[in-house]
Parts: sequence; C-alpha cells; structure tokens
Amino acid sequence: MKKIVFASALAILICSEGFCQKSGITGKPIAEIFTDFHVNLKDTVNKTGFEVNRAYFGYKFLPDSHFAGTIIVNIGNPEDLAEGSTPRRYAYFREASISYTDDKLTVYLGITSTRLFDFQQKF
Repeated sequence: MKKIVFASALAILICSEGFCQKSGITGKPIAEIFTDFHVNLKDTVNKTGFEVNRAYFGYKFLPDSHFAGTIIVNIGNPEDLAEGSTPRRYAYFREASISYTDDKLTVYLGITSTRLFDFQQKF
C-alpha cells in the first residue's frame, strides 16, 4: 500500500511539473561601492591610500509585471558614527520595500527611497 501511494504521488508530481507553466520570476543584484584614492604630492609625508567609504548591497526581486521587492543594505564608514562610539563597521537597511505598479497607479510600502534621492543618484 505504501509503495502504491508513493508511486502515485511521484507520478502526480512529475506530471504536474512537466505540464505546468514556468513562471518568469526574475531579479537583479544591486551593488554600489564608494571609494577614495588619494596621493600626497609632497615628498615629506609620502602618504598614499585607497579606502572604501560606503557600500550598498542588495537585490531587486521581480515576481511579475505588477509587483517588485527591493532590499538594500548600507554598510558605512566608522568615521560616520558619533564621537565616543566604538569604531566599527555598521550596516542598516537603506531600502526594504514592496511596490505595486498598474497603468496609472504606483504604490510603495516599507522603507523606500525618495524621488529626490533617486534623481541625485542618477546625476
């Protein structure tokens, strides 16, 4: 009896997997890294350097044509903290949102970026 149940469940799974439509769930990774390279032209100090100031890592998830989800983590510089704080890297969510878009309607839910910030990023 157990073999018949297992075989029929396996047959249903294979048939449903073979004949079902595949969904086109897509997404894309997001990465922005802000760096600084400096060279001292005076011979007395001879100081050059390369540092990573800030990094944004995330993922934009697009399950269908109407919905989208975005998560972006902001990893900052220890100098951005207040004085007296323990110097270490920190991370927080810059964006964690879900959006719905229709013909004339767009709704954003969660921690979203503003239009001004998006404009500044493109500039």
